Amino acid sequence: MTFDHFIPTRIIFGRGRLKELASIAAPMGRSVLMVCGRRSVQASGLLRSLRAALVSQDMAVHIFDGVSPNPRSDEVDAAAVVARRQGCDMVIGVGGGSAIDAAKAAAVSIDYQSVREIIGEIVPATVRRLPVIAIPTTAGTGAEVTKGAIIKDVVRGFRSGVRGDGVFPNVALVDPDLSESMPRNVACATAFDALTHAIESYIARAATPITDVLAEQAIGLFATHYGALADGKLDAAGHDDLCLAALIGGINIANLGSCLPHRLQQAMGSVDRIETSHPQGLAAVYPTWLRHVRPFAKARLDRVAHLLRFRPDDIAGEMAGLILRLGMYPAIGSYGYVRADLNTFRSGISGNLKNDPIDGIGPELIRSIYAEAFQAPESVVAAAG
Repeated sequence: MTFDHFIPTRIIFGRGRLKELASIAAPMGRSVLMVCGRRSVQASGLLRSLRAALVSQDMAVHIFDGVSPNPRSDEVDAAAVVARRQGCDMVIGVGGGSAIDAAKAAAVSIDYQSVREIIGEIVPATVRRLPVIAIPTTAGTGAEVTKGAIIKDVVRGFRSGVRGDGVFPNVALVDPDLSESMPRNVACATAFDALTHAIESYIARAATPITDVLAEQAIGLFATHYGALADGKLDAAGHDDLCLAALIGGINIANLGSCLPHRLQQAMGSVDRIETSHPQGLAAVYPTWLRHVRPFAKARLDRVAHLLRFRPDDIAGEMAGLILRLGMYPAIGSYGYVRADLNTFRSGISGNLKNDPIDGIGPELIRSIYAEAFQAPESVVAAAG
């Protein structure tokens, strides 16, 4: 038995722990680039309170609040310009996975003319980067502990990862108080994202005994609480558990990477006229992928089905039902795409395909999955009412 397990990020988890930010950040730098999205962090007053806490410790705070739901290379470049101009020596990413990915990408591209130079690449270990604190306000992506940042190259129309050990945040500050007020649709979508990380890390070729234990725990936590989440009845303890499941999923993805659905979803970002979230894109292809992958990972997926209380012989159909219950759709066409877009998706596939259990993934299989996933089966449509 041989395996590696590496998670260099310091994890600080628990309600009320946001108040420790200033004491954590002070030894790391004195001039902060704070990266966030355009709306919710400001509207909630969180950005203002974080800035005040840092300023109280005589730290300078420079804010970049222009991150899109699917972060773009020009946004990351603009954030890096602010960091260089202001002499920032650290970065804090606060928000969902998009804001944290943008923060990580800005930190590692500080000495590049553009982050586009490293999209789809492994960043060399010798590259200078700024230290990063990641503060998630959603519970799903696990971006606070991963070594990748998914960014769209707006020149090439190409969406892929900036990856490497230097992309890991230095600190993940996970305070469930910050994500408990998520709207129900966002909470459901991000929880599904966390579930996919657990499933894919459980059946991945690179799975290890450590990641197996973590994946089973994350799937079990999701199974315990997703009904209450979908019904809008999740209590505080359940929310804490889902935050933990998201964190675990991120740890596993950091060590193993993901499987084919994440490659399929990332390529959907190559179509500009439609903006789907990462969980929505995963939901669109997941049941179809499960049908294709089950012959190659039957024992593992049967265990996943058991943990989720699904019928193992219809895990794809059961997953489609779960997706509908969480307020998303298990079909690409449901999000406004047309069949001609599938050609664009296929040309945008990038990243590691060898971690997926399916043998010999190639253009024909990818074409088949996209085509089959375009429209939900009649049985799923009927179940949706």
